[in-house]
Amino acid sequence: MRIKKHPILGELEPGRIVKVEIDDKPVDAFEGEPIAGA
Repeated sequence: MRIKKHPILGELEPGRIVKVEIDDKPVDAFEGEPIAGA
C-alpha cells in the first residue's frame, strides 16, 4: 500500500516507474521509494 496523501506532507507525487527484481521476480516500483514499499 502506497501513501498518496499525507496529513502533514500533503499530496505525494510518485517518481517514474522502474523495474526491480525481488526473489528473482520482476516488480514495478517507483523511483526513490524504499524497496519495502515496492
